[in-house]
Amino acid sequence: PDFGIERVRDAFGVLFAVVATGPIALLAERLGRPIDEDWIEPVTLRWHEAARTIDAVSYDQALSTCDRVARRMGLFHEEYDLALSPVLTRLPPRLGTQGGTQHHLTHAESVDLAFDLFPFTPAMNMSGQPAISVPTGESRDGLPLAAQFSARFGDRSEEHTSELQSP
Repeated sequence: PDFGIERVRDAFGVLFAVVATGPIALLAERLGRPIDEDWIEPVTLRWHEAARTIDAVSYDQALSTCDRVARRMGLFHEEYDLALSPVLTRLPPRLGTQGGTQHHLTHAESVDLAFDLFPFTPAMNMSGQPAISVPTGESRDGLPLAAQFSARFGDRSEEHTSELQSP
């Protein structure tokens, strides 16, 4: 389904910054520590700093994008039982080359890097669709491969649950 990947990327940057780093200030207060790289990964700190600059309009637009993605997935699942996508767009990166240890990444750069590597999983997180990423094997070099499946939200209809019940 086409839910506008640019919108999803922007919403991901806003919502994950706010949701993922919201507890940092509370934790810092409880621990009596400053919010710094002595105990927070550099990229997480950049996300926390970005979250502090997000205005209510941007946050509301990001929530609206989640609603749009959920509606599009709902329409998709009216016709199809499952959606299948890769978890990653390429083989997994070397340990330490992606993620929280990269001191030089800004919030925007880490959003771009994340969407370059795993553009399919955030949309399912944002839509509320039931989804699962499962191992599917290994590459020729022994690196893990995985696929993501998503299904109808809240589907408890007899038609779709009867085959799941034991005889």
